[in-house]
Amino acid sequence: MTNKVNVLLMVDDNEIDNLIHGRVLDSVNYASKRIVKNSAIDALAYLRANLHNPSNFPDLILLDINMPEMNGFGFLDEFEKLPASAIGRTSVILLSSSLDFNDLEKSHKYKSVKKYVNKPLRSDELAL
Repeated sequence: MTNKVNVLLMVDDNEIDNLIHGRVLDSVNYASKRIVKNSAIDALAYLRANLHNPSNFPDLILLDINMPEMNGFGFLDEFEKLPASAIGRTSVILLSSSLDFNDLEKSHKYKSVKKYVNKPLRSDELAL
């Protein structure tokens, strides 16, 4: 059985993927609170606004790689600049619909990234 999280942040510009992943999460009652942001920029704004509010800061981020304006790697570059006290308790699962080996290799340079998963997310992939 997968461990559950208090706060989960989904960052994906694709509404259908958000709907599918939300249903997967609901099917295993995975998160007490789920926040959905449709862009990396909005997600970073949310995180910065909640740096000192642990009840709203995510334990886990499901992050799409391919998004307009700022992709998942741009998000991670900015995310890892946040205070270590905040991001140290947050894990990231990267989600991608592509099978680009370079993306997988690039994901290894981020200490917060715990997994790289091809879409759609399955409940058994939530175990960290």
